[in-house]
Amino acid sequence: MIRNHPTAGFQFLNRGVALVGVVAAALPGGIASGDVLDGIADRDNTIYADDSGDNSNGQGDFVFAGTQASQGFARRALVRFDVSAIPAGATVNSAAVSLRLSHTIAGPELIAMHRLAADWGEGASDAPGQEGGGTPAAPGDATWNSAFHPATPWLALGGDFEIAISAVTPVDDIATYTWTGAGLAADVQAWIDGAAPNHGWVFKHADELSNATAKRFQSRQNPQAAQRPRLVVDYTLPCGNIAGFCSSSPNSTGQAALLAASGPPSVSGGSLDFVASPVPNQPGIVYFGGGQVNGGAGTPFGNGLRCVNAGATSVHRLPVSVAVGNQLSATLDFSVQPGANVLAGSVWYFQAWYRDPAAGGSGFDLSDALTVTFCP
Repeated sequence: MIRNHPTAGFQFLNRGVALVGVVAAALPGGIASGDVLDGIADRDNTIYADDSGDNSNGQGDFVFAGTQASQGFARRALVRFDVSAIPAGATVNSAAVSLRLSHTIAGPELIAMHRLAADWGEGASDAPGQEGGGTPAAPGDATWNSAFHPATPWLALGGDFEIAISAVTPVDDIATYTWTGAGLAADVQAWIDGAAPNHGWVFKHADELSNATAKRFQSRQNPQAAQRPRLVVDYTLPCGNIAGFCSSSPNSTGQAALLAASGPPSVSGGSLDFVASPVPNQPGIVYFGGGQVNGGAGTPFGNGLRCVNAGATSVHRLPVSVAVGNQLSATLDFSVQPGANVLAGSVWYFQAWYRDPAAGGSGFDLSDALTVTFCP
């Protein structure tokens, strides 16, 4: 067995047995060009190059980049995103970070991103008013002097980061701005490959030589959730990858059903076998589609979670079978429908549905789910 784990229902009718399942209108294609991670920052802060160098704003509504008007003291925004949901071995096709500008004291200014080389903190500090000057750091906050105030200084004042610019974009008036390019994609690739630790990025003015260049952006704590810092990563899973996602709950056997695949996920191999177990010895199916429900977290359906939908492609089901020995088996034959929809390079998501009258409730349940990337 191969297994890697970190809508309304319609009726499937086969062999005289009515099974509640999920169907969707078939769409052309069946190839998913890539998976997408779309997430909000999990940590941010601003460090301030004022006289003390010990101000911060860990819980503030805003982060800042640029210089202030009177003395030209710099502000730098530190922002980190969790990319651990991207499987090891994935290839990053593109990465883009978006920030919402909410206030400015300057016209167009170049704001650059650099990959941070050291870990840093987001403490309990929360600057008053417009937050432009920060507030005295709380324990664990990042400051101009310290990665974690007061005990862990940066190696260099103002933060430890790579000299190379990962991305740069001109920021002018109030709007949403996006940073993208090969540098950002390379940073994320390094993180998921384990070549570099993920400490996020620093946003700073490209030169910090002039006064009055500061830009204020919405932070991850900002009450306007849609305007919080956002990272979108498009990536491709390696050929032959099989990875678990979503979750399942105990059924009438007392355990949760897990879905496993055996045999190489190669269209030239002829077929791929699936087994969901343990399940009650009742009818069930394995179905597959081009999308994940709720980003792979699923949505309540019957006694379990529905984790797979059509996405941008379609939903298909394999023939009904009856579980034997608490194992529900199904075979995906690439030479006939629906297996003929599976092409080399395509990504599909699989889940098992099965009857479970002894459990009560809706009388049916589901396994967890698998992502399969098919080889030639």
